[in-house]
Amino acid sequence: MRCLILLLCLLVSLPVNSRSFNHSTNKVCDTLKDYWDDCRGKRRGGYDTRYWEEGYYKNNKLDGGGKIRWETGAKYNGWFKDNIPHGIGTYTWPDNSTWTGPWKGWQQHGYGTLTYGSLWEAMKNWDFTKEKKGYWVEGTYVSESRNAFERIYNNCILDKSDGRDMKVHTVRKAAESSCKEIAKDPSWLESFKYD
Repeated sequence: MRCLILLLCLLVSLPVNSRSFNHSTNKVCDTLKDYWDDCRGKRRGGYDTRYWEEGYYKNNKLDGGGKIRWETGAKYNGWFKDNIPHGIGTYTWPDNSTWTGPWKGWQQHGYGTLTYGSLWEAMKNWDFTKEKKGYWVEGTYVSESRNAFERIYNNCILDKSDGRDMKVHTVRKAAESSCKEIAKDPSWLESFKYD
């Protein structure tokens, strides 16, 4: 037990590698240059839709913490990877509805909270509460808990792999893709069969 406590104390006292958070630089981006790398800054962009972005840049793209605000009133504040929301963040639509949670390529992906801007917006989506918490996969609401999605997905994989060679890449990918779609929105029969 003492060894475990000593190990934990040692780990806590180690310096955090700030480079992994992409915030190691205090260098401000040169606004006269078109290409920004390893710096923080703020700029305006867009052709059809105007937007303003601010954050940490690597290879001329937002990478790390940052935010984007569009002239429509929509905004995103959170983590980026190669100019795409990736990680925890909050997106606010022009009607003040918000999604807070994990992102993967401009889609909600993981456990998070959708808060409607008004009860009217919620009712248009057949939700009768102003806040919806749950698990989302690639932008689609799956369930209140990740467990239901995982149970259906795993049982589906077991069923589809029965008698098949899952080491074959195409067979495995087809089963995974099919089961992912089933777990996202199962019919009553698929729920009965896999849950």
